[in-house]
Amino acid sequence: MRRAWFGLVAAVLAVGCGARHYKEGATSVAVGHATMAFPLAWGGEVRTGSEPLVQAQRELEELRKRVNSQPSAAPAAPRGPVTWPDLGTPGVASPDGAADGALIVALENYVFVPKVPGATKNAADWYTYLVEGRKVPVGSVRLLRNEDASREAILSAAGEVGKSVKPGGTAWVVFIGHGAPSQDGKEGVLVGVDAQQKAVSLYARSVRQSELAAALGGAPTVMVIDACFSGRASGGQAIASGLQPLIVVKKASAPTGITLLSAGKSDQLAGPLPGMGRPAFSYLVLGALRGWGDANGDGVVTAGEAVDYASKALRVLPIGRTQTPELVGSNQTLGLAKNAREKAPDLAGIVNNPALR
Repeated sequence: MRRAWFGLVAAVLAVGCGARHYKEGATSVAVGHATMAFPLAWGGEVRTGSEPLVQAQRELEELRKRVNSQPSAAPAAPRGPVTWPDLGTPGVASPDGAADGALIVALENYVFVPKVPGATKNAADWYTYLVEGRKVPVGSVRLLRNEDASREAILSAAGEVGKSVKPGGTAWVVFIGHGAPSQDGKEGVLVGVDAQQKAVSLYARSVRQSELAAALGGAPTVMVIDACFSGRASGGQAIASGLQPLIVVKKASAPTGITLLSAGKSDQLAGPLPGMGRPAFSYLVLGALRGWGDANGDGVVTAGEAVDYASKALRVLPIGRTQTPELVGSNQTLGLAKNAREKAPDLAGIVNNPALR
């Protein structure tokens, strides 16, 4: 009987802690996902002739009823506002960049022309993706920021990157800054850090796209240009006097062997993401390469898919401007990223977040 009473006490304690089940012959106590049984007497049966045990049974049953009658847990709290993901980690990328080289140019603080807020942060994220994610050798990467990005420095770094590309590799060029139409309107120019707000200085201190391609030495190249070639800053003001009336680039083009992903048409403005203060196009393309742009779900993001994703996002976001990214070059179906599985952010949720409008 002493052992039977011990079993009864254990059963009562267990029920008091949340037991949900009792049956004659044994007390079954649910703990998490497991069930423990406590025999109430030798042979696993309750001796009905014992009044204390019968009373204990009744108390256990009352406890069970009270537990089952408690209200269910409150529903989960609503999800917080949707925000832009941080791209400062390399993400999941196929480490197939051993033969590649990269030139990343970020001009946030120009000496004379308007700033491009967030350019250096986007560049840092691209550096992390290429070096830590794709495993492009550090020695084959040049990162030029602000005062380091003069015309001479850009062309010199491009030459070094072109020479570092091994057979089968790709030269990556990411430029985040201001652009303008060339004097003849045949191509765009990438504005160097010390270009002054006069047309003659702007052309003298900037780099034509064809010059940049030549400096790379013919290496197969993917260019991501987060700049418009309208000669205007994101706010619409001219970056230099003497460029009006503007000579709009007649038609977007890319030299042979170059796949060019451009932030917008030549008569449009490239600008920031809403609520984030960072250049939109280079951010969205980087997200696309991490998996956001994998439209067919095959784990491979092509150049066309990357630009399509950026275009779709810029159409639905409240950016207050028309910005239509373009893809030019001979290999528009080029696969830019493999094993790209990262889920895209909820654009509808971002649009509905008042803080990001």
